[in-house]
Amino acid sequence: MLNIFKNNQFRHNSALIFIDNNKFKAINDHYGHLAGDAVLREMANRLMQSVRQEDFISRLGGDEFAIILHTIHHSDHLQTIAEGLLASCDEPLDFNGQLIHFSFSLGIAFSQFADNPDDLVMQADQAMYKA
Repeated sequence: MLNIFKNNQFRHNSALIFIDNNKFKAINDHYGHLAGDAVLREMANRLMQSVRQEDFISRLGGDEFAIILHTIHHSDHLQTIAEGLLASCDEPLDFNGQLIHFSFSLGIAFSQFADNPDDLVMQADQAMYKA
């Protein structure tokens, strides 16, 4: 993420998305930890299918993910990506014959409005909890 702030082109055209699985504890409690792990794997796969090859996805821990989006020139483009991410969990996961519905919340921060990487992370985190 430091590279975003070292390169002005990246800094003015990048965004960070924080993603948190809604009700993940309830999924683990109801279906078990193996099902919870399957949901996380499926969530990661669907996120990867919803972004471009040049974007970077990382699992932060637990049920949280982050995506760094490069070359975002218009907020409309970012909105399209965000809508695709949210739509990626419309279909339930079939885990051993049980349909598990899951969803997530996301928060978006533009790198051009952040002073440093920590500020960018804080803005994305705050946006996620406001959503």
